[in-house]
Amino acid sequence: MHFFSVFRSLAQHGLFSIFNYTLQNPDISIRIAANAIMSAMLDRDSSLVRSHCIAQTKRGDSCLFELIIDQFVKENDSGIRSQLADIIKVTLNMGDTQNEVNLFIKLQPAH
Repeated sequence: MHFFSVFRSLAQHGLFSIFNYTLQNPDISIRIAANAIMSAMLDRDSSLVRSHCIAQTKRGDSCLFELIIDQFVKENDSGIRSQLADIIKVTLNMGDTQNEVNLFIKLQPAH
């Protein structure tokens, strides 16, 4: 089974819900692991993450991308902050489907 299929299957079984806990965890090793999982997912299927965020926003739920941005702002560890910056960059990568990226940016609430 390809990683593409693995992450899609895991997403259908609640993979994204772990990030609400792990990205904010006081234990640095858990935050590092969460960022590594997110990075691996983005490397293989960035549209999966964007699609999830778009669905959250359409439902009026708190968005994973907002959580990532909040953690980037709050994070004191430069290594984790660098991981989060890469996650943000890949999530917003314009090399992917332009329409999907535009929809994703449009649906993000203004603060």
